[in-house]
Amino acid sequence: MQCGPASLAAVKAGETNMGYDVGFVFSEVNGDIVYWIVEEDGDMRIARVDTAGIGRLCATKAVGSGEMVDVKNLYKADEGSAKERSAVGKAACSGARAEYLETYYKSKKLEDDLKFKLLTERLTWVRVWLSTWRPGTR
Repeated sequence: MQCGPASLAAVKAGETNMGYDVGFVFSEVNGDIVYWIVEEDGDMRIARVDTAGIGRLCATKAVGSGEMVDVKNLYKADEGSAKERSAVGKAACSGARAEYLETYYKSKKLEDDLKFKLLTERLTWVRVWLSTWRPGTR
């Protein structure tokens, strides 16, 4: 199969609005599998999201031999990292179901909003309870 052109930088960043085959390539290497519930009135809501089902391996044939070369790191950040999740959220929020997905992916941005810095070199135990509140939510 052949596809392209698709900018590697755009695929890695989730910039699926760049045209050509960027959206297709992104969905092949870094999409989430979203399971939907469709209500009787046609309204949709997310039942669950599988974030690791796509993009476990992205391989090509090595030049001059039949060996497999994993090129996944060229197309996506490490699975589950803040960069990878940000790219998936950006792509999902610019797609066909953006009105449904935007709430889900924007609520998952805690790692971008909250950072801790350990101010001591001694090993200590710290118990932290967090609750979040966003305007317009319960």
